[in-house]
Amino acid sequence: MKVYVLTTDKRKHLESITKPEWIKISKDITYWNNTGHHPGHGRNRILEDFYLNHTDQWCVIADDDNIIDPARGYYDRFIDQLDYVLETASANDIATFGFLNNIVHRVDITIKHPTLQHNWVWMRSFSLSNIFFHRRTKLVRFNETQMIEDQEWCMDQLKNGMRCATLMNAVIKDVNHKSTLFRDNTDRKQQYQIAKDRWMDKFPELKTDRNGRVRKTHFVKKYWRPNILWSGLKNIGVACYNPYKI
Repeated sequence: MKVYVLTTDKRKHLESITKPEWIKISKDITYWNNTGHHPGHGRNRILEDFYLNHTDQWCVIADDDNIIDPARGYYDRFIDQLDYVLETASANDIATFGFLNNIVHRVDITIKHPTLQHNWVWMRSFSLSNIFFHRRTKLVRFNETQMIEDQEWCMDQLKNGMRCATLMNAVIKDVNHKSTLFRDNTDRKQQYQIAKDRWMDKFPELKTDRNGRVRKTHFVKKYWRPNILWSGLKNIGVACYNPYKI
C-alpha cells in the first residue's frame, strides 16, 4: 500500500517524527512536497499519481503533522489486522475512511463504546480530515481552496456513489499544533465562512440551522444509497461493524 505524506519545505523536520509511525503500515512512503500551494492542490497530484502510476488497491494520504495515535484506541490491533480492516472496508462499500479526532468527536467517551470492544466500527461521516485511507474507485478531485476542502471532497465522493466513513477504533494525533495556512484565528474564521458560502452554492441540499451550522441531512438522504449492512447504532450514528479477526 502506498503512503503519501503531504509536506512543505518548512515542515520537512516533521518527517523524523512521523516516518517511524508510517513504516509500521507500509515501506512505500512518499513525502510529497506541496510548498506554495493549498493542500487540495497537493492531494490532487497525489491522487493522480496513485490512479495513473500505481496498481495498489488502497493508499494513505496524510498531513505531515498527523499520525495514528499509538497510545489511544485499538492501535495495536489496527496495525496487526490492517489487511483485514481494508478487506472489511471494501466489503462494506467504503471508498474512503478516516479516524476519530478531538475536534469532531468526544474521543475519550466514544472509544469506550461497548461495540468497539469486539468489532471494527465504521460510522457514516463527512467530516474526515488529516488522514485518509482511500480505495481505488474513482478519481474525485479536491477543491484547491484554503479550508475544509477535505469535507467537500467527501461530499463530492458521495455524489459519485462513493461512501466515506470514520473508523471509530483509532484516533488521530497531531504532533505539531502549528498551522501554516492561516495568519491568525480571525483569518481562519474568514476562510471558513468563504468555504461555507461556497458549499451552500455548490450543494443546494445543504441547510443551516439558527446558529449558522451546516446541516447535511437532506444531502445525505438524497445521495447515500440504502444498504442493509448500515443501520443506526446507539451513541454512534449510522454505522456498520465487523467482528475482530481471531
